[in-house]
Amino acid sequence: LSDARFFWEQDLKVPLAEQAKKLGQIVFHEKLGTVADKVERVAKLSEWLASEGIIPDCPPEQARRAAELCKADLVTGMVGEFPELQGIIGGYLAERQGEPKAVADAIRDHYKPVGQGDEVPTAPVTVAVALADKLDSLTAFFAADMPPTGSKDPFALRRAAIGALQLLTDNGLRLSLNSVRPELVEGLPFLVQDAKDNTSTSSARAAWWGDLLDFFADRLKVQQREAGVRHDLIDAVFALGGEDD
Repeated sequence: LSDARFFWEQDLKVPLAEQAKKLGQIVFHEKLGTVADKVERVAKLSEWLASEGIIPDCPPEQARRAAELCKADLVTGMVGEFPELQGIIGGYLAERQGEPKAVADAIRDHYKPVGQGDEVPTAPVTVAVALADKLDSLTAFFAADMPPTGSKDPFALRRAAIGALQLLTDNGLRLSLNSVRPELVEGLPFLVQDAKDNTSTSSARAAWWGDLLDFFADRLKVQQREAGVRHDLIDAVFALGGEDD
C-alpha cells in the first residue's frame, strides 16, 4: 500500500494531458502506429458520434476531451505497477485534476463492457468514447487484414464487436456503420502510405469493409439468439441485404 501511495502521489503531480504526450512512444501495433495515433482516431470518432446526434445529449467537446485522455494513464507509475487498474486510475486522476465529472467517468469506464455480464455504460460521454474505441480497433485490424480466424482472436475483436453491439442496443442508439467509414480509417498509417504510393486501395478497402459488416452481423445474430429472439425472425431481417444498422 505504501508503494501504491507513492505512485499515486507522483502521478497526481503530472496532468493527464502531459502524460498523454508520451503515448507516441508506445506502439499499438506495428501496422497501426502508436497508441497516440489510436487516441487521435478515437477522439475524432467520439466527437463525430456526439456532433451527429447519434449519441443524444453528448457534448462533442467533452467526448473529444475524454477520448484524448482515455489512454493517458497507461504511462503512469500506478498503472505500470498495477496494470489491472488502467482506466480506473485515469478516472480518479482526471477528477482530482479538475476535469468535468462526465470526462472523468468516461476515462474510467471506456473499456466497458468487457465480456458477457459486464455493466454496459449509459452516460452519453462514456458511451461515445467506449463505442469509438471498440469501432476503431475493429476497423483498424480488419483494414490491416488481421481479422479473427477460427478459434484465434489475439486482439479480442469478437469481444470488441459484442461490446459495441451492447452499447448500441442497450442504449437504443441507431448507427449506420457505412456512414462512419471515412472517420474510422482516416489516419491509419499503412493506408496513408498506400495513398502516397498512389496504389489503389479502394477495391481492397471495399473487400475488408464487407467482411467487417458480415462480422458484426454474425455477432449480432449470436447475441439476438442468446437474448431469445426466434431464428426465423433474425433470418428474415438479414434477408433484406445491405443492412448496416
